[in-house]
Amino acid sequence: MRLVVVLALRLGNQHRYTLWSYAVAGKSNARRRRAVIPADRPAGHFHDTYGQAVANVVKAYELGIRTFDSSVAGLGGCPFAQGAKGNLSTEDLVYTLEKMGVSTGVDLDLLVATGEWISRQLQISNESRAGRAISAKTVGVTQTGAHPKPLNRTWSVLESGEDLRVLRSGASINICLTTPKKGNALTTSTIHALIRLFRRFSDDERILHIILSAEGRYFCTGMDLKNTGTPEQQFAGLKELFNTIDSCSKTTIALVNGPCFGGGVGLVFVCDIRLVTADTTFKLSEVQLGLCPAIISKYVIREWGIAFARTAMLTASIVGSRELAEIHAIHHIVTDRAALDVELNKLLDDLRFAAPRASSLCKKLISAAWTNAGGQNQNETIEWAFHQMMARGSESEYALKEFRRGRKTIDWANLAIETSLHAEAKL
Repeated sequence: MRLVVVLALRLGNQHRYTLWSYAVAGKSNARRRRAVIPADRPAGHFHDTYGQAVANVVKAYELGIRTFDSSVAGLGGCPFAQGAKGNLSTEDLVYTLEKMGVSTGVDLDLLVATGEWISRQLQISNESRAGRAISAKTVGVTQTGAHPKPLNRTWSVLESGEDLRVLRSGASINICLTTPKKGNALTTSTIHALIRLFRRFSDDERILHIILSAEGRYFCTGMDLKNTGTPEQQFAGLKELFNTIDSCSKTTIALVNGPCFGGGVGLVFVCDIRLVTADTTFKLSEVQLGLCPAIISKYVIREWGIAFARTAMLTASIVGSRELAEIHAIHHIVTDRAALDVELNKLLDDLRFAAPRASSLCKKLISAAWTNAGGQNQNETIEWAFHQMMARGSESEYALKEFRRGRKTIDWANLAIETSLHAEAKL
């Protein structure tokens, strides 16, 4: 460090260069920097490997330095210092200076949005602390103390067994995994029960939404490794389970309260919508056991994207809920289980106004786009869906009639129940 200072001073004295104070490895601290760096003509260039960058900026500013290098979302590193993080993030720099009363002339909200965007494009984690915190407000993190008043929704138990419990509220079903001591693992009996229930409610016109939730610390730790079935039996059961959920005509919602491993990850991302707590993590741990995420790869890759999924599968690294929210694989993050229930109620309240047949057609269109983008099957599905939605007796015909009568919104959930009750009364 002493030699660096001597050389920098010589260059500055001879050529009037601006002197950049570098802290690539991030080990420098404010006290040390004050002792060795003069305050005339310097600029600051601080990496944040050891979390000292902001402190160095503050001290440097107090000493009269007014020029600082930074990088959006904390991008970068150093080929000469293994493990070094990128420069201090521009978001953290601007946030700190603005809070100190220093006007930077930078629109912080636009800056944060840029950091989020570039992190998604590069499929890396946003290293800006301020950026993540500010972005969380727009991504949708609900704070416990800021809950809206819960909606009046009551759940009645339809079925309660050894592996799971089934509850109903209006047009919504909640299938809750209830073996927390086993990590809510996918045992043979659990798999068969889930297949039966999803098939049953997929055929029930009174049901529009199916929620998958769990009790305890973990959402699901994956396949039960104590399963004594043959490989053929295990494959057949898991394939049937995931195909059944994926092809379900209802809107499926994963309500995730904790860590997920292996097949548990697949269980979340085969669903249409994901609501999770902030501390939820996902780990494709198969490679550590000499396995691969064979069956669930179809759904994980579809929702995460190839590059992101490849890294997660090969490294078995823990993936945070915020990382997945940034790529829109998770739809809403909340702080705790209580907030999760509130957010579910809000979502179900919104979904009441989504027509069930139209929602099912949307799922068909999405599936065709994924499996046959630009191909004949997609084109045929588009044409078929169009004629379905415009057919005599369709939901659109009913909605247009109601609109002409002055009714602009239709509670399709209540309508489904009322229609079913009228049909049963005629029998």
